[in-house]
Amino acid sequence: MEHSELARRIISVFEPGGTLSQSIKGFEPRMQQRDMVESIINAWETNRDLVVEAGTGTGKTFSYLIPNMLLRKKMIVSTGTKNLQDQLIGRDIPLINMLFSELNYRAFALKGRSNYICLDRFYKIKSAVSKRYSPFRDIDVRELGETCRKLDDFMKENQNGDLSQFGPAGSQHLNKFRCGSSCGGENCPYAKNCYFRTARELAKESDLIVVNHSLLMYAYAKGSDEPDSEILPSVDVVVFDEAHKVPDYARAAFSSSVSNSSFEENLKEIEFYIGQKAPQVINDQQLTLPLEVTAQEEDKCRKLSAYVKNFRIELNSFARKVFGYLESQYPEFVHESRLQIVVRDLEEDPVIPELFVEFGKKAVQLQTELENLLNQYVDDDMQEQNRRSFNPLHSACEGISTLVENYLAVFKVELDKEDRKNYLTVFEADRVSASEFNFHLVQSKLKFADSYVERVFSKIQRAVYTSATLMVNGNFFDFASKLGIDPEQTSFMAYGSPFNYAGQGCLYLPYQGLPSGNDFDSVRAKKVFEQVKPLLRIIDGGFFILCTNMSVMRAIYGMLEQVVKGKRNIYLQGQHAKIEIMRRMQKDQNAVVVATSSFWEGVDVKGKALSCVVIDRLPFPNLSDPLTRALCNAADEEKPKSSFSRVMLPQMLLSLKQGVGRLIRSCSDYGVVMIADDRMNSSRSYVSTTYSNLPPFRVINTLKEVEEFWNRVKNNFPSENK
Repeated sequence: MEHSELARRIISVFEPGGTLSQSIKGFEPRMQQRDMVESIINAWETNRDLVVEAGTGTGKTFSYLIPNMLLRKKMIVSTGTKNLQDQLIGRDIPLINMLFSELNYRAFALKGRSNYICLDRFYKIKSAVSKRYSPFRDIDVRELGETCRKLDDFMKENQNGDLSQFGPAGSQHLNKFRCGSSCGGENCPYAKNCYFRTARELAKESDLIVVNHSLLMYAYAKGSDEPDSEILPSVDVVVFDEAHKVPDYARAAFSSSVSNSSFEENLKEIEFYIGQKAPQVINDQQLTLPLEVTAQEEDKCRKLSAYVKNFRIELNSFARKVFGYLESQYPEFVHESRLQIVVRDLEEDPVIPELFVEFGKKAVQLQTELENLLNQYVDDDMQEQNRRSFNPLHSACEGISTLVENYLAVFKVELDKEDRKNYLTVFEADRVSASEFNFHLVQSKLKFADSYVERVFSKIQRAVYTSATLMVNGNFFDFASKLGIDPEQTSFMAYGSPFNYAGQGCLYLPYQGLPSGNDFDSVRAKKVFEQVKPLLRIIDGGFFILCTNMSVMRAIYGMLEQVVKGKRNIYLQGQHAKIEIMRRMQKDQNAVVVATSSFWEGVDVKGKALSCVVIDRLPFPNLSDPLTRALCNAADEEKPKSSFSRVMLPQMLLSLKQGVGRLIRSCSDYGVVMIADDRMNSSRSYVSTTYSNLPPFRVINTLKEVEEFWNRVKNNFPSENK
């Protein structure tokens, strides 16, 4: 295809002798990167969207940033992880601006409102503290005062109010200061200086906006009359990096959710109002400074406090009744003080449907009660704008109303046997203590492509989807069909990795001693441990032990902790923040990390610090998960016995590719992958498919081969990684 002069210039940037080769020390031109750049340009020239799988090491970010920036396109880049956002804003975009001085591209990372300090809340809390009382039932005024002082200092140094930059010190009460659903918008007295509004304006003025998938779906999937529906400006192109995550975020965007914690968020807003006006109503604290509270105001606060207390009793009672009944009648649904049911599985039960109906009626009654209570204190002739300034009470009332509507809508769908075929409704409850219970009701769409096309894709002028893991069995069908991507309007491209996998790594599959797919967790953990022990003796670099569930993770960690004590540091997922574990691993160079799903992707540890990845089993989705089960049933109804090939296998392959992909992150990485699952040595029909979806590592089967490989490559690491 003949390109324009500008397009040819952009492509030449990536070629030998081009701008990148001349300007970046150590840059190596890659055919895969150049081809991806050309596919971006072709998409613009042919007016098509683009789906592109680019293997690890391709240089995806430069591939989509540079051509779009040089073409002067205003864009949104949506990512799945904070690490990638930080890389884009902190490294890649500034470097491109420096390489092409004529660009001066303005980039901004926009986050959801809960990431920012709410000035209205801050000054209200600060005022309460200055009068020596806490507006919260559960926080001592001295602790609150300390957080106020730290935030005061923080805001003097930090102009954007982003609480993620606040640091861990004194952060236990930060949630009390975050922007939330009770935002007064233009009616807020601090609207002109609002951090979140400022961030939105900066985003609108920027040439490139970086967001996460959750925020983008949240904004685009909303109706035009809903809050934050206009949070993102119109742009020329939306690039979805780490696009393999997009279907999960899209499903979440089209799900309905109601829980006692979502109700509680609104009840706490009511309590916050009471705590400012008449703190003695919610606290037993003795006020050292008198507050001027009218009799009417105190009466209102006491009625509101009684309302909040009553609402909490009803929420807890509902969860307790359902939990208690199911525990006695269906003990198989309860595991370690937690239960989970698919609502329609019990529609013939004589009690459960009535409990759901009873709570729905009570919720409507409570919603009406709050509206009536608020109306007692608002004159009939008050304008709507003045009513809105009555925050946070009216915001809380609207929030509760929305939740009640969602609850009723969920069961309206459940009662329609035709409509509900494309929905899954799951109820979960937890026993927190002998008398305290929580619940969570979620209704998910099984097929959401039509919703995605109508409510998200329709707002995007040009879309680019890219990831190292989009294809299954050499095609994009699974990914494209979930999102309703039109193959007539879309180009699909795949570029392999520039890495020499056969020379840089090997896949170790012992002939004996591997766990089977059906082993109990305790047996699996013991077998994996026995396989890892000799590898620790041979390989003196860092290890990832990636597990498919928490039980196996904890058991393996417990056994390994005794073996490596005094020789290596060992970290368990959850002991420290993910980024801190990665930092320590890079520093230690020989640490062992035992983790589950959150470390299977979005983790980048280069060099000897990660020399061996052990995967405890083929990561097939768990059929005990209601969503997986529902997707399988739907697939089998469409085409009998197709659920394994259409649901189970694609999900397993994508997860496995992500996990295995942690090992080789650069041309100077070397190491061993072990998949501790004896099915990899079997003749099952899907095994050859599994091999074909993995990097082309050399397969070895003995410890002697592992030792020979490691002795050959261990001195190849760059000096700083030895």
